[in-house]
Amino acid sequence: MLRSPDVVEALIALSDTNKNGIRLPRTNEFVKLPLCRLGELGTCGPVHRLIAGSSVNPNAGAFIVSDHPGGSTDFPILWNHNYENETRFVVPPDKQGHSVLQKEDEASELWKTATKLHFNLDYRFTSQPLAACLTKERTLGGRAWPSFTLHPEEEREEKMEWVYPVLLWANSTLGLMSFYITGTRNQQGRSCLTVSRLPELPVLDPRQLSRSQLADSEDIFNRLKDKEFMPANMADQDPTRRELDEILLCELLGHPPPASSGSSRSNPRAMVQRTSPPLRSSQLDKHIYKGPHDSDYDSSEDAGWEVRILAEKTGVRDLGEIHSIYN
Repeated sequence: MLRSPDVVEALIALSDTNKNGIRLPRTNEFVKLPLCRLGELGTCGPVHRLIAGSSVNPNAGAFIVSDHPGGSTDFPILWNHNYENETRFVVPPDKQGHSVLQKEDEASELWKTATKLHFNLDYRFTSQPLAACLTKERTLGGRAWPSFTLHPEEEREEKMEWVYPVLLWANSTLGLMSFYITGTRNQQGRSCLTVSRLPELPVLDPRQLSRSQLADSEDIFNRLKDKEFMPANMADQDPTRRELDEILLCELLGHPPPASSGSSRSNPRAMVQRTSPPLRSSQLDKHIYKGPHDSDYDSSEDAGWEVRILAEKTGVRDLGEIHSIYN
């Protein structure tokens, strides 16, 4: 259950990248966060049906997909979730593709979308640690891990100096909250995106970072790449996630470290330490993210303080409209 109205306000702020930051708990101090929508930075890879077809149309894909044999393969694919392989930033491909006869040209075009950066589409917070990951080599994105190419408008090649800050943000606690607020939550403990919805995800904007900050992002990645993360719903207990949060907010973005602040009033890390409850919250889903078409929708005046906070912050009084905005 969500216990803090500060977290509700943070969720709302993260969903609106124009606000460029959040306010700290019990204070009006504003912490600047240079955010943008993921879609502003590049191009999402293809839906998995174009790669391997589907149960309805198995011949639609340009590849025949099989288990990855280990070692080198012409068309590596990151297709499924496997918890044991997903506790660190770098995840190995689990499938390989072989181009279908007479679809070699289609396969070649699809391979142009292969990247190192991949995003989680069906995020189960209770068992999966990562919202985004890297592969060691360019890899096609599959059903669970579509590819996303970060590139300036005038280019099409993956811009690795952008990849590192986006990856770090996505796996920070604030990044997990961004995923939570953007995805749909039809099942408790999950937040799901689609290839068409993924570009709406709020991320750290590498275009607003200096060259030094971009270089520092790669250094931070290298410092943390061999450390293991716990599942997302344990973010407040995860030492690696806490380290990432502090490095990201304090070292990279220059906000005061905990040791110098002495209290949560001027310390953004203290805000982050209180942000994991939404990842466990069914109460928040019940009161905020369901609308009149849902059987357990509660339209009574005592529907919960979460709704009242949302109404107060947004000026929206109709619960159905709140649902349409935030789901």
